[in-house]
Amino acid sequence: MSLSVPADAFPSVPEFLQLPAAQSFDPSQPLTLSWKPMAGGTANDFIGLWVSTETDDDAVFGTPDFLTGQALNGTATSVTIPSGTMRPGRTYEVELEFVHPTTRDTTTLPGSTLLVAFSRVTQTRITAAGTVQKPELTLTSTADGRWAIRVTGDVGINYVLEATSQLGAGWEGLTNFRILDGSFEYIDGVARQHRFYRVREGF
Repeated sequence: MSLSVPADAFPSVPEFLQLPAAQSFDPSQPLTLSWKPMAGGTANDFIGLWVSTETDDDAVFGTPDFLTGQALNGTATSVTIPSGTMRPGRTYEVELEFVHPTTRDTTTLPGSTLLVAFSRVTQTRITAAGTVQKPELTLTSTADGRWAIRVTGDVGINYVLEATSQLGAGWEGLTNFRILDGSFEYIDGVARQHRFYRVREGF
């Protein structure tokens, strides 16, 4: 099984419009990102836009995947990101891709689509206005003598909770988590003792 690859048929290079206005946007409001039309773009072409966190490349927004029947086609020139998708003070990576299919095969593998396509990608960064919410730790004692740790922080951000019995002796990773509703709770399996805790962003 093979598909022939035709001569180069790359689409035009994606080019954002009005990015300066998006460099410090209000994350509590919808954000519309626009781009120059794909040269010669038709309903048979695809356009995709994805937004991910700068720190860990975690996707927070994306247009529907190609070949799903809901993807943006080659005539689209903008997309609106819902309010609350991004967090105050955070910087995000934005990727815009133009895809021009040249060959589609829906018969060789029944129920599947084989595709030969050419694409170009443009990347940029945008930063939400405001101040990043720093994580905070609160410790309480459980009835069985352990520490219950409550972390408050930024929604949708990945954190690592770590512990050590002696500063300078190295940190032990306890758990990785993402805050979904403003806080996260964890009970240390080690019986209560002299112990230091910290939380940091990342995996």
